[in-house]
Amino acid sequence: MVKQKAFTLIELLVVIAIIALLLSILMPALQQVKKQAQNVVCKSNLKQWGLTWKMYTEDHNGKFPDVKQALGTPRSWWANCLAPYLGEGTRGKGIYFCPAAKRDPKLADERYAGDEYSSHLMGSQISDNGVSKRASYGINCWTYNHSGSNDQWSSLRWKKDGAADNARNIPMLMDSKWRGGYPQETDQPLESGDQNADHNGNLLDGSGTTGEMCWFQMKRHKQGINGVFLDTSVRSLEPKELWTLKWHRTFDTRYAESNITWEDWMN
Repeated sequence: MVKQKAFTLIELLVVIAIIALLLSILMPALQQVKKQAQNVVCKSNLKQWGLTWKMYTEDHNGKFPDVKQALGTPRSWWANCLAPYLGEGTRGKGIYFCPAAKRDPKLADERYAGDEYSSHLMGSQISDNGVSKRASYGINCWTYNHSGSNDQWSSLRWKKDGAADNARNIPMLMDSKWRGGYPQETDQPLESGDQNADHNGNLLDGSGTTGEMCWFQMKRHKQGINGVFLDTSVRSLEPKELWTLKWHRTFDTRYAESNITWEDWMN
């Protein structure tokens, strides 16, 4: 009987070293594939939201969700209005989350996302309506309709489908660190993409039409964020491009060209 030769310690260490080397080479590639897959799923989610938005407007004479009817959490009213148009199997599931930002903030009751890779609180008033309690997308609040006569921002809102000439440049739902925002062209860039409003919403104000571009400024994906527009098109956006979108009716898309100083992280 021939005696089998066993691996020597040196040979075993060489094999382990080769495996470790291969893993070190493959891991970055695998991470890149994972990020690309997350990007694709994120865009698919946003496309579904865009089509759901269209179904809602078709049933409401072209009008966008009426924020005056919101109970307690107006910024998350979009989810409450659109949830009935989602299939039962998708309610409360992944469609509310960019797959790169499912993590809860460090504090369980934190309203805002802790950084670009965590989710935000949608609001307790909607949790009984089949809507996810947390999400990582936020609405352009200027798209909301408002049936009240005392709406101070009435002239800025889009309100109704077909009211805009360039629906492809009007954001509807985006990767976001809060449930919705009211960006203005004068909003300043954040010092870093993982920065966020403090617990009181005081960073760049962050409390109603002042500094609210902060919710969308980040690089959740390699290039920046993803968004769906009023024509239901979906595309990726670099941070600087946020100032070129027509967030509301009088938003000056050329203001940033000579008035905004970009931060290094945006390049």
